[in-house]
Amino acid sequence: MLYIDSSALLKLLWQEPESEAVRDHVASEDIVIVSSLTELETHVQLTAARLAGRYAKARWERFRAKLAEFRATDPFRFRPLPGSVFETSLRQHLGAGRILARALDRLHLDDPRCRSSPGGAGSGVRGGDSGAASHLT
Repeated sequence: MLYIDSSALLKLLWQEPESEAVRDHVASEDIVIVSSLTELETHVQLTAARLAGRYAKARWERFRAKLAEFRATDPFRFRPLPGSVFETSLRQHLGAGRILARALDRLHLDDPRCRSSPGGAGSGVRGGDSGAASHLT
């Protein structure tokens, strides 16, 4: 099982230096989890790039259509992220005394539907260079 964040999901939509590695990694997994926050962040980045002139409206619409296709494509599993996870993440961040994970990454990982092992937030995460794609155990 693999969880991907918006930076990894974007690498599946447009070409970046690490795109091929992310595609290969996704292709090797049975299940790839995409949270609703990841989906939102991806839409925001696609729109920001279009508004910045990186590509025209037609290409933006193709990217959005491809993202929508992922919902019906294996190995992707889109999962909602409940609002309560934001309060949990804030409590953990304020109580930690130091940053253990980036705030938005922590939000994804607090939700038990976005991880498969019991325990604290992110307890099932291993691998990944910057949180872009992390294995769940």
